Amino acid sequence: MRKAAAAAVLLLLSVSMLFAYDPRLSAMGGIGVAVSGTEMQDYGNPAAVFFDENSNTFSLSGTLGDIMGLDNWPCYPSSSLEALFVANMITAGMNITYQSENRRENDHVDLKQSVTLDVNFSAGYNFISAGVGVTGGSQQQRLDVPMASFTDFPVQSVFAPFDRVVNSEFIQLRAGVMMHFGQFFVGVLLDNLLHKDGSSTTLKWSEVFDGTGVGAYWSSPEYSSRGRMNNFVGSAGAEVKNIFSKEERTFNTGGEIKFRMVRDSSFFFRTGYSALWDDFLSGTVTAGLGVNLRRVELSGNIDIPIGGYPAARLTARVLF
Repeated sequence: MRKAAAAAVLLLLSVSMLFAYDPRLSAMGGIGVAVSGTEMQDYGNPAAVFFDENSNTFSLSGTLGDIMGLDNWPCYPSSSLEALFVANMITAGMNITYQSENRRENDHVDLKQSVTLDVNFSAGYNFISAGVGVTGGSQQQRLDVPMASFTDFPVQSVFAPFDRVVNSEFIQLRAGVMMHFGQFFVGVLLDNLLHKDGSSTTLKWSEVFDGTGVGAYWSSPEYSSRGRMNNFVGSAGAEVKNIFSKEERTFNTGGEIKFRMVRDSSFFFRTGYSALWDDFLSGTVTAGLGVNLRRVELSGNIDIPIGGYPAARLTARVLF
């Protein structure tokens, strides 16, 4: 039970450490090291920007969910608002998140507010690309917040005063390489290159390779095309993260099936699995279902840790 909970927490942390919650990648087991394609909402590997055909666009996303487990619903939710701009070989985004966590007795929680900025740079030639991503921001929190009903969450989020906490600023640096062979992508990611100790942030060479991840991704030949209608397309991927860290080494895998009705409109189903490498059978099953109607996408995800309580999120996204 404890290992299952640890795996679930690790999955949630791997998602929340990124500047945005991506419903597609999260429903596919949290993969991202080698994932590329059109209309991306997040870039687990900054090198993927080079292969993204969705250039010069702007999107807004809103997410509401309960990451503490459905047994607590609807009193302990999490919400976020994200803006993302994608250009040729560069992306920039901003994310504001309110999150209930650390449940206490008598229906009280710690409420955290975080503001995150994220920029990715990439360059490439033909079948290979390289990229660098920088994520930074700050967070505030309020301890022992009453949360007896669902309406307490928006009221406390908007009106309650937040206190700065020690070491509330954070910055993350990552670098990646990606190669494209027909319908296959292979990626390598160096994550968490910066080390924060107290009030200082340094590049610690002894930990440069601790967060290394390798992955492979496949998409069907017409996954990104817009020519045909009423057909099925799909994609799948698998990866190993933190390969040089025995305690945090994880295996993630997932896939999706999409039925395209008309141009830019489709239904989709996604699923995946994530687990600690040394405790493979006590991981988290992920699934997502949704619809894309031209420039609007609605999706719902559920994470089911083995031996734990499910957690769910609902996301709406508008693409300009």
